[in-house]
Parts: sequence; C-alpha cells; structure tokens
Amino acid sequence: MLGASALLILFLVGLKLQEKEQKNVQTAGIVIQAGVVILFLIQTAIKLGYLPL
Repeated sequence: MLGASALLILFLVGLKLQEKEQKNVQTAGIVIQAGVVILFLIQTAIKLGYLPL
C-alpha cells in the first residue's frame, strides 16, 4: 500500500519537474533520487514506530 502511494508521489513529482524544467534533465534526476531517499526514510521511520500510519 505504502509502496504504491510512494510510486504515485514520485510520478507526480516527476510530472511537476517536467513542467518546470524540461531543459534541465540532470536536476530532475537529482530531485527524484532525493525523493526516493526521503520515501525510504519515511518507510523506515514507520517501521520503527516513529511515525503513525
């Protein structure tokens, strides 16, 4: 469930970046990678009980 919503969030972030920065593909890649890291940290926090579902 969380994985599917994470993919949806990344997809939406990607679309926003495509609108704003079509010319700067490298920046988009960096931001998407940062998004993956943030989602991983959120998932880890939930597993450890720091964040409620």
